[in-house]
Amino acid sequence: MTREALVKEVRREVVAFMESNYHLTPKKVNLDRIGKNEFIDLVIRYVCKKTNTLPEQIKAKDNHRPFVEARMLVTKIIKDNFGELISLGCIGSILNKDHATLTHYKKTLVNVMDTEPVKRRFFNKVINGFNKEYAEHITQIKRSYRN
Repeated sequence: MTREALVKEVRREVVAFMESNYHLTPKKVNLDRIGKNEFIDLVIRYVCKKTNTLPEQIKAKDNHRPFVEARMLVTKIIKDNFGELISLGCIGSILNKDHATLTHYKKTLVNVMDTEPVKRRFFNKVINGFNKEYAEHITQIKRSYRN
């Protein structure tokens, strides 16, 4: 068995193990007055489900590309939907990153989406999927913060 075939086999087994042992579905959220941390946690769990990562991996100091890309997606989804309500500092405190790192993530994500069509399609699928799945929740959350 070649090294590449072995790596693919191990990856498949790890993903299967993660899917069977970690149930990454969104918690029931009180929409009357959701906190910033709960919303960020909801986004993190959604991105984890779509990228086959764990919340602990996204929040860790690990800089492996899959985890960084998941953090980029979390940052983009939150800033696109709640840029005026949730600061980069607040997001950064949950992700254990500095606000400047999150600014860098936003710029890097734009560059990746411009240069890599496969990743652009995947990222757009995740972002649009979140916006569709939680459209009603997003509207209610914005309304509750404005009142």
